[in-house]
Amino acid sequence: MLRRRKSVQTACLYAWLALTFVVIIGCSRKVYLVDLRPDGDVIHRDITIVHEIDSKRQPLKDIGESELRRLHEAYPDSPLKYTDDGYRFSGDIASAMPQDIGGHGNYQHLATSLGDHFAYLERFRGSVDVADNLQQRYEAFDTWADLIGGWLEQQIDDAECRDKVMHWFNGDFRNDARSLILSLWTAEATNQIVPQTDPTWLATMAIQFLLERDYIRPSDAPRLARLAWPTTAEHASDQLVRCMQRKLELTPQQTKALQFASDPKAMHRSLESYVRETDAYRDSVTQWRHDHPDAADDQQPTPMGFVTERLLAAASPHLFGPGSEVAEVHLMLDAPPHWTNGTWQADEGHVFWSLGISGSPLPPMAMAVWSVADVSQQTRVLGDVVLRERELSQYVLWYHGLSQSEQTQWDDLLESLSESDDRDADLARFHFSDESIDDKHRDSKIGVDLIRQSLP
Repeated sequence: MLRRRKSVQTACLYAWLALTFVVIIGCSRKVYLVDLRPDGDVIHRDITIVHEIDSKRQPLKDIGESELRRLHEAYPDSPLKYTDDGYRFSGDIASAMPQDIGGHGNYQHLATSLGDHFAYLERFRGSVDVADNLQQRYEAFDTWADLIGGWLEQQIDDAECRDKVMHWFNGDFRNDARSLILSLWTAEATNQIVPQTDPTWLATMAIQFLLERDYIRPSDAPRLARLAWPTTAEHASDQLVRCMQRKLELTPQQTKALQFASDPKAMHRSLESYVRETDAYRDSVTQWRHDHPDAADDQQPTPMGFVTERLLAAASPHLFGPGSEVAEVHLMLDAPPHWTNGTWQADEGHVFWSLGISGSPLPPMAMAVWSVADVSQQTRVLGDVVLRERELSQYVLWYHGLSQSEQTQWDDLLESLSESDDRDADLARFHFSDESIDDKHRDSKIGVDLIRQSLP
């Protein structure tokens, strides 16, 4: 029974792939290795780019003139040379992260006599404008649908069949596709926040959608199972024709007008020829030439590549994996941060992020907050190390929010505590000169309470 259920699920998955006209092959990706080492007011940043094929990595020598130029501009003091590890760019960053990969980030260091607070936050590409991200997917689908729709209209020579197909394609089909895109976007965004353990969750949702909208039926499973073999493109085309015949209630005569789909190779050549002459494809080539001025002509996007790319951009760039470009970030620390969305790897002594940076629905971000206590100073003033981790960060942020006069008054208090016989009582009586001791919401009480709650 379990085997039969898996067979039906596999068959439905291949049907879904066939219905979207896309085949995904290979496991190749570009990986940006980012190493970060904080050192007081600056953070040292190294970036290297490698090429990964089937989990095997090698230095990427040909990273493209435009990207090489951009990286050199981001690290003007880093020597532009190729080593055994590939191109490596380095620099000391005081606050704003460089535009080496794309995005926006900052490093913060705030110091006090009791310890220091540190924070790192960076977005790697993507956009905080999630509405725009979704709109881009809709626009990518509209481009794909315009290409396929124009080609279909040209291929169908029976007027009645053509009218039925185009009415469905520009109506129900486009609406269904936009609903599916939104569902995939939502599911993928959710998976970014709370990863699912079942790798088939995204496919399962799409399969259910196709079943409910009558694009596929359970009874199609025996025929769809044959799509599991890569040599049976004819069966995929046959399934598409059957789907349209059923949904549009085409007569046998009208169905004959769809026989052009029975020869996948001829269909491929026809679609490629049509797309090559469209303004959308020509504009994409013009833009590509602008972005890759030094590339050879045979590297430009192909018509079928353009069609597939638009469909992938609409459906989900990460549908079958983390994307073709990944940022792996290592933040070297002596101890784990008290707040992060990364993974602390104790053996390596760093926080680690692996972020898909090519088309994520939500902006890929790395974040860590940590603090370092001044052990000798806290012991001298407070009798022990009282402020650590989150409480120390809260204390440092509170201190830096005080006026110069308030900081001076607070520093005087701390110095007096080093010789106090009752630190808790002295802290409880403290207030700034412009505050009332009876005010339960006075600013000074924040710092006082942070220390008093952990006094020895």
